Amino acid sequence: MLQPELPWSDVSVASEHLALCEKDKSPCAEQAAPKAAQIFQLPIELFGDISPILNHRWMVSELLSTTGLTILFGAPGAGKSFVAISIALHVASGKPWLGRETQKGGVVYVAAEAPSSVRNRVVAWGMREAAECALPFALVPTSLDLFGSRDTVEKLRCDIKGLSDQFGGISLMVIDTLSATLGAGDENSHHMAIYVNNLLSVAETVGCAVMVVTHTPLDIGLRPRPRGHGSLLASADTAIHVERIGTTEVRKLKVVKQRDVDEGECVYFELQHASLGIDDEGNTVSSCVVVASVPPSLGNIRGKQFGADEALAINLLENTIALSATDPQFAHLTQSTDGRPRDDACLMAAWKEQFVAARTKLDKTKDSSIRAFSRVTNRLKANKTIEFEGKWVWFTD
Repeated sequence: MLQPELPWSDVSVASEHLALCEKDKSPCAEQAAPKAAQIFQLPIELFGDISPILNHRWMVSELLSTTGLTILFGAPGAGKSFVAISIALHVASGKPWLGRETQKGGVVYVAAEAPSSVRNRVVAWGMREAAECALPFALVPTSLDLFGSRDTVEKLRCDIKGLSDQFGGISLMVIDTLSATLGAGDENSHHMAIYVNNLLSVAETVGCAVMVVTHTPLDIGLRPRPRGHGSLLASADTAIHVERIGTTEVRKLKVVKQRDVDEGECVYFELQHASLGIDDEGNTVSSCVVVASVPPSLGNIRGKQFGADEALAINLLENTIALSATDPQFAHLTQSTDGRPRDDACLMAAWKEQFVAARTKLDKTKDSSIRAFSRVTNRLKANKTIEFEGKWVWFTD
């Protein structure tokens, strides 16, 4: 006897029921089928695999990172190229730059503007520092079109790769200046983004950082910025403004942008003349090198020259030593005199607390103030202004 034909919906239900029954009978029913590994087309990090980056890698401590794009800008005559050359040569030599530790590495310096002057500045630095001839530093003394000439970009990429093999790596590529390497590009248009991408693609070949030297606009406004399209500053990891302070010989370098790190770091410097030799007409040929300086308003403190942070720290140490002995509100910082080496010493913790609090009020962050305190104490001890032992600190004179 034929079974009555089931409607479509009943057939579907019956099929699902039979499939479930067959699954229950399968000896592998309790084992989940292995999932095929997902193949992504781009770098993908799942939530559970993402780890924090706890250590910032510095090429120049608290100033330049080991990766990314740095814009060094200022008005004509501010000293920005001198700064770029000085930083580049200190990185190549591994010597501290104006008191800041550097991570040694190869450097390629594209001197597209006034290459003869750059040569003299490099030689002046070498004479002052008695640098070795084998320094991993290479000069490219010619103008380049790094915007519109694919052939030029590829030549630079090839050469920087060869120099990386020769030096054992390249840490920094300096472009001096932007305008001399932009070719027919318009710095006030989207051409700037193409230009920056070309530079970063070359740097990616050897995994180095890039520093671009450029100018400020005529209408600089209240907040210093580099000349050109906004995409330049937007793409920068670090932006540093260089300016001369009034009519003095002192110049200031200030960090106006730093990705994921505190801004506002300042460095004061001067240009010191260096004689290179005599020309064919008997005239002395000279150049300049960058040397450390202090803000003009600070002058001498305790018979020595100091920067802003050092001056603040010295004044606060004098106050802390005096107040810790006379002011009851400081009692919690001087509860114990165990191991006190001399009567005019105070606790390092008391001094640090006052320094961090005072510096934070000057629109600095607490973290940057703590790091600044560490730098200041090391510098003041190095120049024999202070001495410390264990938890105590005092003036040497």
